[in-house]
Amino acid sequence: FPVTICTCFPVTIAEVTELQAALDAKAPVANPSLTGSATINGQEIGFRKIPRRSTTTTAVVADNGGCVALSAGITIPSGVFEEGHAVSFYNNSASSVVLTQGSGLTLRLAATSTTGNRTLAPRGMATIWFNSPTEAICSGPGVT
Repeated sequence: FPVTICTCFPVTIAEVTELQAALDAKAPVANPSLTGSATINGQEIGFRKIPRRSTTTTAVVADNGGCVALSAGITIPSGVFEEGHAVSFYNNSASSVVLTQGSGLTLRLAATSTTGNRTLAPRGMATIWFNSPTEAICSGPGVT
């Protein structure tokens, strides 16, 4: 059988149909001019406003990364949020509200050994960060 050996030869960009036009249409690496909002899994990335939610009675995974405006207490469930998730809560009322430690969850008051339900003062702000699905740390002005 005869064997054919392919010899490579130099080709310029101009010789490849429409290649230069396609390259010119790409954004430059240095200082690209981009429009629209970048997303990952449907969520905008980059600096954006913090989503305001008004979940009632029980926090849900959709609250992750947002701030829940409350006028009554809320339960923080066990096994719903993942390691690294964080939810902020704003008491949008003139009375204290309770952030209830759900069954199976250890809710710690930051910088203490205290666990259990947390009270959020009127107009107070709390952030709960999840160390694991069953352990969370609560901190912020107005949290006791």
